[in-house]
Amino acid sequence: MEAAERKALMAVARGERAADLILRGGKLCNVYSREVYPADLVIAGGRIAFVGDAAGLSATEEVDVAGKYLAPGLIEPHGHPWILYNPRSYAQALLARGVTAAACDDLPLRAAFGRRLGEALAAASHLPLHYYWLARVGFYGPDAEPQGPGEAILPQAEIASTLETPGMLGIAELNRWLSVLEGPENILEAFSLARSRGKIVQGHTSGARPRDLNILSLAGIDSCHEAITVDEARTRLRLGLYTMLRHSSLRADLPALQGLLMEQIDLSRVMLTTDGSSPAHIAREGHLDGMLRQLVATGVDPLLALQLATIYPATYLGLQGEIGGLAPGRLADVLVYPDLAGFDPDLVFAAGHLVARAGALTVELPQIPWPAGANAHRYHPGPVAASDLVLPYTGPTVAISFFDSVLTRKETLDLPERDGTYDLSSRPDLLHAALVARDGRFISRAVVAGLMRDLEGFATSYLLNGHLLLLGRSPEAMAQALAEISERDGGFLHVAEGQVAWYLPLPLFGIMRGGSFEDAVEGSRELERFTRAHGYRFADPAYSLHFLVGDFLPGPRLTARGEVDAKTGEVIEPALRRSGA
Repeated sequence: MEAAERKALMAVARGERAADLILRGGKLCNVYSREVYPADLVIAGGRIAFVGDAAGLSATEEVDVAGKYLAPGLIEPHGHPWILYNPRSYAQALLARGVTAAACDDLPLRAAFGRRLGEALAAASHLPLHYYWLARVGFYGPDAEPQGPGEAILPQAEIASTLETPGMLGIAELNRWLSVLEGPENILEAFSLARSRGKIVQGHTSGARPRDLNILSLAGIDSCHEAITVDEARTRLRLGLYTMLRHSSLRADLPALQGLLMEQIDLSRVMLTTDGSSPAHIAREGHLDGMLRQLVATGVDPLLALQLATIYPATYLGLQGEIGGLAPGRLADVLVYPDLAGFDPDLVFAAGHLVARAGALTVELPQIPWPAGANAHRYHPGPVAASDLVLPYTGPTVAISFFDSVLTRKETLDLPERDGTYDLSSRPDLLHAALVARDGRFISRAVVAGLMRDLEGFATSYLLNGHLLLLGRSPEAMAQALAEISERDGGFLHVAEGQVAWYLPLPLFGIMRGGSFEDAVEGSRELERFTRAHGYRFADPAYSLHFLVGDFLPGPRLTARGEVDAKTGEVIEPALRRSGA
């Protein structure tokens, strides 16, 4: 705050000028002292001017909240506002559920806007949800084609300028923590640059052992959201890492983790996250509000639950002077709850403005004025022969076999030959797979097992690397699907019997629905219906598809280098390189 703003608030607190709003007669949930007591809340200029007995103070508007609980807005410390929803529709979902701030990665916006990223982030700053950002310096965009496993790291000059972007809190997770473990100079310099500027460095350490976590902490990471057991969470805490308890559409870990909250340990470095839940999951189970309901239903103190979703993440993010609690000078992000069991807010205020009532928004969120040109036609692979989309027959092949939503293993298949490629007719769960560069310069091919069945030609742009993924049993249908998805500029699409049998558009940057949160929910449900009708049996089909082409989890993956063993870096089947594409 500027001095003039502080002076104005002080005048309101002294009763020398009227406030904008007084919430009278409530029961304050104090997340600083973990207690509940009667208090009024006085708001002016979007901030809290006074907390306590406001007798003698006046306001333009007063609201009687007698018998109700006043709590700070919830904070998502590790969000991804592009899981079919977009930053606007994500804000719709969060605000209605009492989440008023979110720290999110910038990955798809960086891929779409490049050096105009700052303009894109500024365009989203006019939403009433407080967006804060984390830079994905490990980049999977369409122009990143590393020669070895792991993300391509942005140049140091670009990282330095990105960290100066308004609202940028630090560095987002590097998915491939094994690359961090090796201590390459460019990663260590990036982390050191952030830490020297007082920025955070989020970690992604799924499966890391205590010795690995020691080394990763030395490298510069300060948090992790990947613990899946109480022991893993406790280990991270003991090593000084801020530890997020996750519950998402991909990993519903809260039941296994909440035992940590019953232990006699300091929990001030623990917080809640939904990571990147699907729209359908949020509609079904809620966001952070759903996590609070789960915790309290199993005996967790409601005030502790609130701390995990307010002041603790605010402190980690370095924002405790702005958000996270109801105290003088803080932004007036206020929830009015009828009780501390359901966590369904009667009223939601963001920076002092009423934005939601009884689960529905009271304001129309503005459209985001994205910088021009980024959503122009993106996919132009050129003519691709059907035979180029499938592996040529060379004898036994190693399939990418799914045994979990995102985990794969090698499966050696000795299949017969048919039309120069592999005959998949002996098993309905076998599919040809091809990762096609958006400009056609490479095609990586493999056989995939256990993901779906009965697909003639399926195509999607829902990938973090900006390219196109094809799956199918018919090379001709796959080629037709490639042409159709390129012409339509992305989405999910299935060709059967020579026709487009199903299509789900993703008009924003090839990975996001363009409309409301309800539109994203219906798209998410439609994707679930389609994939389950074709044999998908895991937790989240969207994650399965875009993790198939990422080399940051163990097992075989389809990347720009071809089919690779992500753990060892071995190229199992090299990519087909196409000159002049």
